[in-house]
Amino acid sequence: GRRLASLKNSYALASEPLPQDPWPEGCLIWETARPYLYARTTADGRVIVGGEDDDFHSPARRTRALERKQQRLERKINKLLGQELETAFAWAGTFGETKDGLAYIGPQPGSRLLFALGYGGNGITYSVQAARLLTAHVLGEPTPDLDIFRLDR
Repeated sequence: GRRLASLKNSYALASEPLPQDPWPEGCLIWETARPYLYARTTADGRVIVGGEDDDFHSPARRTRALERKQQRLERKINKLLGQELETAFAWAGTFGETKDGLAYIGPQPGSRLLFALGYGGNGITYSVQAARLLTAHVLGEPTPDLDIFRLDR
């Protein structure tokens, strides 16, 4: 069969709590450059920053890259904030990404199997759509949006 997604690694860190929120109104920053960067604050005053995605090869290789990727994220967030943050935690994970960035949702042609494959950073968002679309499909209601996410696209 054909490959539905390619595997990517993503890296993130959380700072020690800050004495005051760097964004008093609260915000989520998402830079669309490649590699992208995202940042947000937490209820306990930490800054979470992530990005620096690269291709997955093995868990060991991902672990070896973590320190270098953490340092890159630290440089970027420190420059953005104009202050030095102290990292409390850093981690990496692997996710699947489709060529067009869309999930695969719907019936497998010629079978009774239904799929909800939410890939990439939008998996949670797509899971809500999958629940709505697949429920309607099972109930026999019209689901024209399933064409967007069909498995054979």
